[in-house]
Amino acid sequence: MCDIRQSGSYKSFMESLGWKVVHIYNKKNKTNNSVFIRTIPILGSFIKILRIKPPIPYAKISELAQKFRAFKIQIEADSVVLADTPDKNGYTYWGYKKTENPLIPTKTILIDLSKNQEKIFQSFSPEKRRAIRRAGKNKLEVKESADIEEFIFLKNSQLWPFGFLLSGEIKKLWKAFFFNGKAKLIIAKNKGEKIPQAGVLLLFHKNTSYYWLASATKSGKHLFAPALAVWEAVKLSKKMGYKFFDFEGIEDERFRNTRSWEGFSRFKLGFGGKIFIYTEPIQKSCLAGL
Repeated sequence: MCDIRQSGSYKSFMESLGWKVVHIYNKKNKTNNSVFIRTIPILGSFIKILRIKPPIPYAKISELAQKFRAFKIQIEADSVVLADTPDKNGYTYWGYKKTENPLIPTKTILIDLSKNQEKIFQSFSPEKRRAIRRAGKNKLEVKESADIEEFIFLKNSQLWPFGFLLSGEIKKLWKAFFFNGKAKLIIAKNKGEKIPQAGVLLLFHKNTSYYWLASATKSGKHLFAPALAVWEAVKLSKKMGYKFFDFEGIEDERFRNTRSWEGFSRFKLGFGGKIFIYTEPIQKSCLAGL
């Protein structure tokens, strides 16, 4: 399946953040892949290619690197393995090596939404099923919202005093996806109250619903609002006809920079599903004017 980071909406989002986006057409697998380029004064440019389907068109990437005077290239493939051979199909042939610093999640959980809703619920851990039932008893209600400010309020509360740093990026993400019909916002509140307790921002591409961002207040966590919001997001995704629910990242023991994800990874693992592990990202450092 084609990953969301190769979608038109994600391209628009990256452009709004100041990235230049160009495309490489791969004749072998008939895919048109987005390449993100960030120009940095004096140094040249940084090129990143996210969830590209193998075989990787290394020659075309090299041409782009030369054109944009790249000093570094990082590739994160939509694959479980990349060829490491001494010929033109192998990444070492082109001067790449594995890196310990992935830019995007390398391990995730997928829920199969084709299953019966009750079977999906029963696949959750006993703890998560109890949490969802208790959230209902706590008089929480979950609804769709078109007001991204509600979610920004949650993020600001959770990350205080630095939550505001993400506000602009969240608004741009919302604009790129929501107005194309590719986003939904799920908000949990106490019945009769206006202040949100938890929220989930879903993004959609092809046959997959992505659990892209989530947040909750301290009081919302005590009320089990996050678990209820996830369950409602799963049900909504199934109702809309999506085949998979992607939790968009959990801790990957291969990489130190994901160790801080232990807490929310444990939360996500409680909802069952199957773990999917991507191949390690590869990186190439090169002189400007390569």
